[in-house]
Amino acid sequence: MKKVIKIVVLLLIIFLLIFLLDIVRKAAILQSCKDGTDSNNYYAKSIVYYGSGISSLEKYYKDGRQMIKVTNTSDSEMVFYNDFTNNDSKLLVNGKSITDDSVEEPNLTPKVSIIVGLDFWDNLANSFVVDISTEKCNGKDCYLIENKLNGQKIWVEKERKLPVREIAGIANHDGTVTNLVTDYIFSFDAVTDEDL
Repeated sequence: MKKVIKIVVLLLIIFLLIFLLDIVRKAAILQSCKDGTDSNNYYAKSIVYYGSGISSLEKYYKDGRQMIKVTNTSDSEMVFYNDFTNNDSKLLVNGKSITDDSVEEPNLTPKVSIIVGLDFWDNLANSFVVDISTEKCNGKDCYLIENKLNGQKIWVEKERKLPVREIAGIANHDGTVTNLVTDYIFSFDAVTDEDL
């Protein structure tokens, strides 16, 4: 009988260690994910597909200057220019300049909603509610991170730790859910002065 108890306790300890190692592995993967905006020269684009609509957000950033361009299916366009070095900014909506001294930078950097920018403790807590597997997405080897609570999925490129695609459900007024599919594109050290 004592031998059986020892075996059961040993199996429980082994199971607990495997569980803890899996949690730490997930937390480490989540911690390594980036949003790409820590570079001094980058281009970031997110394309959101929703129902029959498409919107995109492009951000060019180089040496303290940026241009952000937002377009959608209704052919509206907003372009925001900001030169942090000269404290100068300009906003164009459908090609018309908005001249208001209080123009502030919109929060329009492509963001990944479930994992990026969190500290280690948040990622450790999230590791209890996500599954992480490996899958190809848009031709890239990725981690597939799936939130078990809300079904949200994100594919993160293994090599660069940048988001590739995200699927999130948004509740509609009628109680239905619309899936938003967002594809992400990043390039680094490619933005020129002409882009801005």
